[in-house]
Amino acid sequence: MKRDEHLDMSLSTLIADKIAEEIISGKLHPGDKLIEGKYAEEFKISRAPVREAFFLLINDGLVERIPRRGTVIKGYSKQEMYDLFEIRLLLENMSLSRIGQTIDPEVLIQIESMISRMEDVVSRVKTSDYATLNTEFHKSLIRLSGSEVIVNLYNRLGTPLKTLQKISFIETKGMEQSLHEHKQIFKALKNGEISLAQSILKHHNQHVIDRIEKAL
Repeated sequence: MKRDEHLDMSLSTLIADKIAEEIISGKLHPGDKLIEGKYAEEFKISRAPVREAFFLLINDGLVERIPRRGTVIKGYSKQEMYDLFEIRLLLENMSLSRIGQTIDPEVLIQIESMISRMEDVVSRVKTSDYATLNTEFHKSLIRLSGSEVIVNLYNRLGTPLKTLQKISFIETKGMEQSLHEHKQIFKALKNGEISLAQSILKHHNQHVIDRIEKAL
């Protein structure tokens, strides 16, 4: 690959990341149209890397190309939302079922530290920061499986899942409920009560869906 092609790909990734963050933060909403010229002017580049950025976002399921409308922010149907969270729960249950009755104490320390940081951002009502930590918390549950296949499958849920989760934290009580349930999950794992942790996760997932439905 030529040097300028590497540069274009780097720019495309940068632009895609910026748009993804605008979607997650709520600056961009479902149905909003993305304009190539706007981003080309903002980054002072040609439109080619911008088109590539849009393609990356389409692959991630964040935007879609609609005939006669162009590239727009994708909205998710209730069924698609249910599918995302059902897959997340399935993968997390698979992960927890792999760990037996004991967990590496170092991993528990890392999860406990993450929960402490969550408490801090909830107290300061930092929705974006909480959404990021929330994603890391659930990824830590997936990593407990020790399975690269499960981890890779979970990562493919990517930004669409994070976007929907952030919607569920619009109200402070959404973050507070999430934090409370994370603490319950951690306590169950610490005590080796894997079945209890899985049961809490099931209710946790449903509560996230309930909050999203209320917000949309």
